[in-house]
Amino acid sequence: MDEKTYVLAYPGEDIDAAMNQVEDTGDHVQVCLVASPNSWNYKKYASGDAILWGRFTVTPGESNASGSQFYSNIITIPTPFGVANASVVGSCDNLCDVVNTANSYASKTVSFRLKRPVAIDTNTPITVQLQVFGVWRP
Repeated sequence: MDEKTYVLAYPGEDIDAAMNQVEDTGDHVQVCLVASPNSWNYKKYASGDAILWGRFTVTPGESNASGSQFYSNIITIPTPFGVANASVVGSCDNLCDVVNTANSYASKTVSFRLKRPVAIDTNTPITVQLQVFGVWRP
C-alpha cells in the first residue's frame, strides 16, 4: 500500500501555506477540512484535483413555470476556493431536483436552480446537498 501524507487544516487556517510545507508527491498529498453545517467539507489533492461536499439550507425565492416544470431563481453558494472544470451534482428535500448547475473559479461560487413538477414554495427553506468535483490548481 502506498504511504500517504495528510495535512489537516482547521477553519481559518491558510490551506495553501499548509500545502507548501509538504513535499508534492503527486496524488499522495491530501488536505482535508471538515466543516460545520451550512459550510463545505473538502479534500484538495497535490495533483490539483478537489472534491467539495456540503449540506446547505436555502430559500428558493421565485418559482417560474417552464413547460411542465417549475424552476427556482438562481441560488449561489460561495466556495472556500475556486474550482475549475467543475462537475456539480446535488439532491434536496421537498421533491426538488438540483439543475442548471454552474460554477465560477474567479468568484469562488457554485450556482444552481431547483426544479419541481409543481410550484415551489418560495418561503420554505429547503435542505440541499451538493458535491463538486474539479481542479483547485488549474
